[in-house]
This record gives sequence, structure tokens and C-alpha cells, in this order.
Amino acid sequence: MNIRAVFIASAALACAVALFSDARPGAARGQALPFTVAGDGQTLLLPVDGGVYPLGQTAATLTVVPQPSALNNPTTPSGNTGAQTFTVTVTASGLALLQRDGTEKVRVMVYAPPGTVTPTSRIVPLGPNNTATATFTYTGAYFSSPMTVAAALGRGSMTAPVFLANALPCTYGSSNAYEVAENDPLMFGKAGGFHIDMSVAGGETQGVQLDTGSTGFLIAASALKQSDRKQMIGPGQIGFETLEPSGITLIGHYYLAPVTLYPPGGSGSAIDTTIPMEILAVEFSCSPGKKCQGEYSSKHGGTALMGVGFGRPTPPPGQVYIKTPLENVFLQLQDVVEGNVHPGYILATDHLWLGLNQTDTANFPSSSFIQLQPFQGRPGDWQGPPGCLNFNGSGWQCGSLLVDIGIDSMIASGFNTPAPLTQINVASPTGNQPALQYGFPYPVPQSATPPAPDPNGISQGQAVEWLSGSGAPFVNVGRDAIAANDYLYDSACGLVGFGTPSQ
Repeated sequence: MNIRAVFIASAALACAVALFSDARPGAARGQALPFTVAGDGQTLLLPVDGGVYPLGQTAATLTVVPQPSALNNPTTPSGNTGAQTFTVTVTASGLALLQRDGTEKVRVMVYAPPGTVTPTSRIVPLGPNNTATATFTYTGAYFSSPMTVAAALGRGSMTAPVFLANALPCTYGSSNAYEVAENDPLMFGKAGGFHIDMSVAGGETQGVQLDTGSTGFLIAASALKQSDRKQMIGPGQIGFETLEPSGITLIGHYYLAPVTLYPPGGSGSAIDTTIPMEILAVEFSCSPGKKCQGEYSSKHGGTALMGVGFGRPTPPPGQVYIKTPLENVFLQLQDVVEGNVHPGYILATDHLWLGLNQTDTANFPSSSFIQLQPFQGRPGDWQGPPGCLNFNGSGWQCGSLLVDIGIDSMIASGFNTPAPLTQINVASPTGNQPALQYGFPYPVPQSATPPAPDPNGISQGQAVEWLSGSGAPFVNVGRDAIAANDYLYDSACGLVGFGTPSQ
């Protein structure tokens, strides 16, 4: 969704707006609940427990800081760098702490391959300065993905990564990978894009739309009714997402809970389950006029949006959680965290592979890979790849590119377009040596097929939405680019690839 005037996030747009159907417990069906915007122009204020509070000020807001943030890891599975300790500091704030009785305990958990960390869980007291510390021993054994630290206090929770200090070789061996679908109409061919089945904390299995234009998992709170509350921590901190161009704001509470993935269509056994991760249970849908409904009905069906993208910018000050790999379901699968699966995925028109190995990357030659740049201030994340547009066969105008399977149209900003405009060509990383390249006539005819964007796409009912602005060129190519090339994302090595279509 395109978040204007605050930050640019996913492009799930109107399709994502229609995903939620939920009623807040105790609120009348369809009751309008006002919310306001604070003086900074960004922080949302919402009635909570009889008062009005900034979003993020709820059960307990935790800050989790592991030190050191990276461990001296071996670069081969047989290596060992010797035992070392690291300390996790947890600082708490929020409404739940206003009446402390001095008995609060913080539980700190570390998720990593078996035998790499001892112990894996500690319960420590919250000190008078609202801070708790827990020390763990890293054995020096091999691990290939960042560890995850989770802290919980009452209903509140927060996660943080522990990174590898030494980079691993970027090669694909014979590690596990999951082929999720083949020739399945629930994938590319279904209205609304790519889908997979999932359940939260052992609850009901249901479909979810996948979105590479965002990071984070949103689900209607009512869809958690059958979930096992013993496997969940929450409801904790309030969070929100604003979808554009609709301007709808979705508001709810975060939970720490495991998510299990299944093949789409209700057939097949479980693929894998994540470690406990942060999810946002949506309770309100708020209009641009600042009125919130306790229920938002859906004419498209579905209850969730699973953002599996990367490099999505940081939310505004009113929202504590930043969009990191720790909120990406695909990267928090147990087999990924434990090192059995190389973190990443491949999307094709009829396939989804979770994990990367020699077999599923066979149609990606070395020239198809693009090295990404680190995301400044967010270790473990990456900026999007370069992208270029060419109009009417003229010179290439280059900036950044987003493959966003949440929309079937295109969004562009910062480009100089000729009049009349008759042809648009797309390339990445450059027009001279492209790994991705395709084109289509403009205006897009009704008879056009992908990779041309939908002539009646969800972006303002047209194929391309042209955003005003003086910034660097940016193009969101939507999901249709995957009709031109299979799309690969390698989280560990910071790579995207555009391979020969697998069909």
C-alpha cells in the first residue's frame, strides 16, 4: 500500500482494504468510533479503556536490545568459534506500568538452532528503572540465519534480532525447500493475486493474500477465535496500518504467536510453522474522515494480509514497531531459523518456493541476480533493486523498483513522461544490461495480458497511477512483472533475481 505524506509502504491498496471483517468485543456492530491525529500530524489517538492515548501506549511497550548485536559465528557447519555470552536488555513503558507492585517478571526467549544457545529462556525481574536484563551463552556453533530474541511482560511483547558477525558464502546447496503450488488457480490466476493457507496458534485454517509490497502480518481479530490462547501473548501494544489510495486505517493490537503455513486450496499437510512472531489483529477500520467502524465487511472475502516484502520504510513516530525481517512469516519459519532452509523465496505464475537451493534456482543464471544495498539503520534488511522506465523508445530514466504482488496495476513517481505517451518499457537493474525487461502499449488496451498491468487495475481504476513529486524516480510494477520473469528474493545474501519463466 502506498502511504502518502507519512511513509511509502505496501501497495495492497483497495484489495487489502477489503480483507478485514471484524467486530471489537463490546462494541456495537457498525458503531462509529472517532479517532484524532496528534499535533505532530502523524500519531493517531484512539479511545482505549476509557481514555484517549497515542497508539503504541498500551499493555506494555517493550524495547529489546541484545548486546552484542552480532555474534562471532563460524562460516562452515563444522566450525566453532568458542563460547561467548550476550546480554538482552528489556526496557518497559506503557499504561500497564502506571500501577506497578514490584512483582513484574519479564520472560526472555531466544530462538536459534538446537545447541547454539543456553539456556533458551530466562525469567527475570523488572527493576525499579523499568529495565530487566538476561544473559545467555552462545556455544560458538554454526548458525546461518539471525537468531530471534522475544521478550514478554504481561500481555506485551517485542522481538529483536541477533545477527551473524561473519558473512556466509552465498551459494545454494542441497538444503531443504518447499514447493508450495503448481498450476494452482489460487496463485497468480485468482483475483486478488497470490494466496496461501495458514493458521495462527493452531486455530482455523484459512486463506491469506501474499504481498511483497509490505512487511508484517495483519489478520482480523475475529479470525483468532479458534486459536489456542496458551500459544499466544497478547493483546499487547496497539498498532496501525494506513492503506492508500483509499486512506483506510486499520487499527488493532499486536500478539506474539506462531503461524503455520499450508498449501493453498485446503489440501495438503502443514508446510512449516514459524517461531512465535508479532502479528497485528485488526479490530477497527477507520475512514479518511477519521471515523472508525467496529466491523468492516468484505465483498472479496478473506481475513488476512501477509506481507513478505523487504526494505519497506520505517513507520511514523506514533508506531513503535518497525517493519523488519522479524515480521516476515517466510523468514521466521522454524526450518529457516534453525538453519535447515536458506532464507528466501521464488515466485512464478504457478509456483511458490519457500527456501532456496540448487534445484529451485536452476533457471536463474548468474546474470539474473542483482546485489541489493543494505537498508541504513536496519541491519538484516535490504533496499529495493534499481529500476528504469523508457517512454516511447527514448532514453532510460532510472531510480528504484518494487515488485508488489499486492496489486495488478503500476504506480510511478518522479518520471518525466512525454505527450502523447504510447509505449512504456521496464528494466532492472539498468536498461543496458537488464535482468528484467518487458514493455506494453499505453494506454493499455482492454485486450492486454500480463506483464502489461490490468487496464482496469485497482490503482484508481487504471493501469498506471502517476504520483506527483520531485523525488527520485520510483516504480511499483505490481504483480504482473512475474509474468515476464520468475522472481527470487534471497534474504541472507541480499539478492533479487529475475529468472527465465519456469513455465
